[in-house]
Amino acid sequence: MESLVAKQMEDDDFPVAIPKMFVGGFRSYFFIRKLGQGVRTAVYKYRMGRRGDDYVAVKIFDKVLDAFAECRNSQGIHQVLRSVSSCPSLLAEVLDYGGNENVCLVVPLCYQDMATFLDTTAIELQQKLIIAYHLLLPILQLQQAKGAHMNITPGSYMQRRPDENTVRSWTFF
Repeated sequence: MESLVAKQMEDDDFPVAIPKMFVGGFRSYFFIRKLGQGVRTAVYKYRMGRRGDDYVAVKIFDKVLDAFAECRNSQGIHQVLRSVSSCPSLLAEVLDYGGNENVCLVVPLCYQDMATFLDTTAIELQQKLIIAYHLLLPILQLQQAKGAHMNITPGSYMQRRPDENTVRSWTFF
């Protein structure tokens, strides 16, 4: 019988195999569907545990993510994740991580990204300036944690709940 960890599938738009199931540091995660993709990462929806009702977003890095590989080799993934997790709540909370040839970060599943919000909501210039201010705050926090922000676009920021006034950056390393 084939191991669950070995079961992978191909994503035509992404250069690495996507695990149908993987075991992170704390839990096992089972693939549900693809949520989106950037230049060097893709985000997928996974279920926590075999029969769980909790869902998470898993951000998978491609094999050629030089900045992350350099960071992982020089400081170790534990130190990098600890420094990002020590930032206040304006960064995506890293719940777990895993992976074999590529790294998977497990973060909470969010309500919507800011690109969707800006496209579906009629807002005035003053409101746009307030939103721009909130988009810059996570970048400042990443600089304090010696992290890098790879993609400064509204799609890189997530709103956890519809009634929440803060956004979190998903794009670091």
